[in-house]
Amino acid sequence: MLIKNNQKKTQMKEIRQSNDVEIRQDGEVTTVVGWGAVFDVESRMIYEGGKLFKEVIERGAFDEVLSRIDDLNVIANRDHDNTKMLARSRSKTLSLSTDDKGLRYEFQLPNTTLGRDTLEMMQRGDLNESSFAFSVDKGDEVWSRGQDGVPIRKIKRVSGLYDVAIVTTGAYPTTDVSTALRSLEEFEKRESSSTKQELDEYYINLKNDFYGKV
Repeated sequence: MLIKNNQKKTQMKEIRQSNDVEIRQDGEVTTVVGWGAVFDVESRMIYEGGKLFKEVIERGAFDEVLSRIDDLNVIANRDHDNTKMLARSRSKTLSLSTDDKGLRYEFQLPNTTLGRDTLEMMQRGDLNESSFAFSVDKGDEVWSRGQDGVPIRKIKRVSGLYDVAIVTTGAYPTTDVSTALRSLEEFEKRESSSTKQELDEYYINLKNDFYGKV
């Protein structure tokens, strides 16, 4: 989904998942607490647009965007579907913050059909993964290569935060072309052609391994 496109920067919405979401009950009140992102932890292998890379979100990456919390309209939903809204920051029913662990969100499940169904599925263990949708400006990420040859994207600043979600599946997306892919291609162009050929072969092997584990 195209968010912004101009000569200075291009933003594309990206989605990442984690396993960090839980429910806390106090009488009839049920609170959902989740961490959409964990700081300074290398992600699983991400495969997007034919590219393989890992990702690390640096501590402090959300400081600037959360300083604009009054201007944000972040929605808590199911599976990134805004028609399945559970809470939102603009109405003060969704709380967003950072702690030592990462990006933390908290909201009370509404007494609606969706809220009750979500609680039932979380209690059964069918829903236990968390996710968030975000964007990163070009220049606010740094690319390097790990000892295993896999590119690593370090996100220094998140420029846009759009939703946090309780998700059915934790598989990383494979369809949305993101700023990350264009930045990765530019990173690879700076390397020699022979290294690029070796990396292309390595990508194929990693892709086969990746899909073999799914």
